[in-house]
Formats: sequence, structure tokens, C-alpha cells
Amino acid sequence: MFEKKIFLLTLATLFLVFNFSVASAEIKIITGTGEYTIDKNLRETFEEATEHAREEAKTSAANQAAFYVESKVDVKNNQLVESRIKVYAAAIMRQIDEDIHFELVDGGKNTKIICVLKVEVDTSKINPEDILGRDLQLQKVEEQNLRIQQLEEENKKLKAQFEQATSEKQKSEIKNRFDKTQQQFLITKLERDLDLLDLDSAIDWQKILPTAARLQELDPLNPSAFRATIYAYREQGDLKKSLDYCNRILSSNCPDDTAIEAYTQLGDIYFNEFNDKTNAKIFVDKGIALCKKNYSAAMIEKFVNGTNFQISDFTPTGKTNTIRELYILKSDIENIFPVFTRISVVEDMLLTEDRIHDIKYKTNW
Repeated sequence: MFEKKIFLLTLATLFLVFNFSVASAEIKIITGTGEYTIDKNLRETFEEATEHAREEAKTSAANQAAFYVESKVDVKNNQLVESRIKVYAAAIMRQIDEDIHFELVDGGKNTKIICVLKVEVDTSKINPEDILGRDLQLQKVEEQNLRIQQLEEENKKLKAQFEQATSEKQKSEIKNRFDKTQQQFLITKLERDLDLLDLDSAIDWQKILPTAARLQELDPLNPSAFRATIYAYREQGDLKKSLDYCNRILSSNCPDDTAIEAYTQLGDIYFNEFNDKTNAKIFVDKGIALCKKNYSAAMIEKFVNGTNFQISDFTPTGKTNTIRELYILKSDIENIFPVFTRISVVEDMLLTEDRIHDIKYKTNW
């Protein structure tokens, strides 16, 4: 067995060497440029302005990358709108270089930030089926992109209004609105960036943690930041950090939905990682108590059993959610199995289909 593995590895290495020129031909290099001018009167920070310039550069690069995605996808037959393709293109881009520089404008009164991004797109990895399979995720990011554009337009309007304002009171009111718009822009952009990273089939967990940390600085109890951080810790096998992080979130008066997710994570870690039913049950029961506080029995039933979740050929498919996972954990801890329908088709003495569907878990705990 060991020798066979070495042989296969050597063969794979030789294949890569002899096919390097072919593989590299699938890599497309793209440059996107973005600009943003800081308004000193509004006391914009260099970091905030850089994010605006970077966003424009990313959008420029994604628009160009979408050309290569479209060449691999029959847009008409697959009914993929152009904006979804741009979202997918942004998700598969790999940044290889970034240059941030600035220049004085308006006679030296203001500073323009210029961001030049260099990215690569591996066209050999573009998968039309993958795009279709991630339609809901693409739609969510598409909506976030629209919100980012709206906030940037609002940002420009407020800048123009500030320039025309004649009283200090007007300027103060406009500045407060501008600060809120700026904050919401940064939060939405970071949430979108986390979702883009999640869209990538080869998730870079090293990028997720710093992006989530920046989001937490702006919005300490942000659900997207919590979710990304906890999954990054678990993916890296750092269970102590996972536990500490969940407990810290729970001690910070977080919203009930975030608390439900934290209790679910704690229950899952203790049950599946430590085989500790006692502690798992404590956290799962606390999560279920919060579910009952916030949702009716009918809503909980819909969350848990109102999905098209099924298991076919030992592969689970369908949608899931935190509350469903919580109630599945409760069932596992209590050793109560779900009710389900099984379809088995045998043809010529061979099992041709084996599918479990209509899986119903107990919800009246």
C-alpha cells in the first residue's frame, strides 16, 4: 500500500510537470482599478477611503472576469442573469497583488486613493453546475452588492450636500448621516466578503478570520462574523477557541438568534467532539428554550421539518438551518430517531435507487 501511494504521487508529479504549459494557459490575469477621494471636512479616514477604492477595483476585476465565466456557460439555457455571473466571477478570483497609492487633487486640498488589484481566474475550474447549485447564495451576494452600491450613492449625495450646507447645524446633521452610511457600507461590504469566501469551493480559512475580526470591530455581535469565526476555528481543529468564543458571545448580551447558534455549536462540540452528553444536553436545552421564547410551535415545526432534506445514495441533500440542527442534536442526545419514508428500487437483483425523504424530527420537547 505504501509503495503504491509513492508511485501514484510520483506519477501525479510528473503529470503536473509535463502539463504545466497546458494548465497555465487556463489562468487569466486581470487588473482592476478603483479610485476614491477623501473629503477632509468630513474627516474620512484613510482606511475608509481605501475600502471604497478597493471595492471599485474589485467590481472592475469581477466585471472583466465575468467574460471568462460567460464563455464557459450557456447563459440563455441555464437562465443565469449577468449579475449572478459577476458574483460567481468575484468568488473564484484569486488576488495576487494589490497596490495602494494616493495623489493630491483639488489644488492639494483633498487626497485621492487609487487601488490597483491584480487577480487571476482559473478558467479550467469554472463549473456551470456549481453556479446553478449555488443560486441562493449567489442571490444573497447579489442583493448585498446592490445594497453596497446604494450606500455608495448615498455617500456621494451626502458629500455634495455637505459642500452646499451653509450652517454648522446642517453640516453636523449631514456628517452624522454620512458617518452612519459609511459604517453601514463597511459592515455590508465585510458581510459580503465573508459570503464570497464561503462561495469558493476551496475556502481559505486564513482569510476568513481577519475579515470576521474586522467586522466584529464595527459590529461586535454581528451574526455573520460569529458564524464565520466559529466555523473557521472548528475547521482548524481549535476546539478550545471555539468553546471560549461561544461562551464570550453568550456573556455579551447577544441577540437571541445568535445565542441559539452559540448554544447549538456548544452542544455539537460537546456531543460530537468530546462525546459528553451531559454538557451537550445543558446547552441544547438552553437553545431550545430560546427557540420556544422567540418562535411559535408551528414556526419551529417549519424550521425543523419543513425542508426538502433527503438522503440519496448516502449523500444528504437539501436545505438546513440552525434550529433544525439544534433539534436534530436533541434527538441524537435523547436517542429518539426521526420518522421517515424510504424508497428502494431493485432491478435485475441490483439496488438502483435508495432514498430517504420526508425526514421528521420531534419538535415538542
